[in-house]
Amino acid sequence: MIRRFYFFSVLVAVPLLLTTAGCKPYFVLATQQDKIMLEQVLDQETQQLDQLDRLTGRLESMQDDLVANQSQTVTELQQKMANQDEQLVALKKQLAELNQAFDSLKQERFADVVRYNDMQSVAVDTDTTTRQVIGAVEQVYISPPGVLLNARIDTGATTSSIDARNIEPFERDGKRWVRFEISDPENDEPVVLECRVVRRVKIIQAITEEKERRYVVELLVALGNVTRSAEFTLSDRAHVEYPVLIGRNILMDSMTVDVSKKFLSVPTHSR
Repeated sequence: MIRRFYFFSVLVAVPLLLTTAGCKPYFVLATQQDKIMLEQVLDQETQQLDQLDRLTGRLESMQDDLVANQSQTVTELQQKMANQDEQLVALKKQLAELNQAFDSLKQERFADVVRYNDMQSVAVDTDTTTRQVIGAVEQVYISPPGVLLNARIDTGATTSSIDARNIEPFERDGKRWVRFEISDPENDEPVVLECRVVRRVKIIQAITEEKERRYVVELLVALGNVTRSAEFTLSDRAHVEYPVLIGRNILMDSMTVDVSKKFLSVPTHSR
């Protein structure tokens, strides 16, 4: 653009100088057509400059919008982070309250166990003349099939339980029956039993909180000098030490438990 302007200035200035100097030019350096062409070039340059100005303005406007959008996005992110921080504080507070409630519950349960053991000790001292005293672990005679099994005595369990494997329900004469196996401790051989189903119970595991439905059957059990027909739930007790658990349905009104001792009784039934 500068070169064109310089060229135009020279073309105009030379004739003027010649005229001023009194020299009569014999030729014209710049014709009218050249002048028109130069003006057109200048107009084009002016239009290009105007377009450049407009583009510059648009770019500045877009840059301002971008900065504004970025600022709004940053503000929104900061607000979200603040909300998450508030939620985290609330969750930590709830967790602390739950831990406190759990600790209180454990203390209450421990106190209940201590009181229960104290009551059991008193019962052993004051009620030995009317009730049979048994230990925390005893031998029981189960019939059928007529086997002696070690049993853990659990005053906290409502129903007794026996280790049963390969449990298969079936129907007989329109009634529900169940076929299962128990292990004979003398030879570790499985003994197959078939019993009529009394009912089914829903058990919630204390560790996993999973619900499990178990069959309940009726078996003849002898514990010390007490023999009675009692309900047993069928469950796989391979993960525990004793194949039988004796609950309150057998202990109630006839036995007192001394949890500090084991094998205080001998079943009256034998093979």
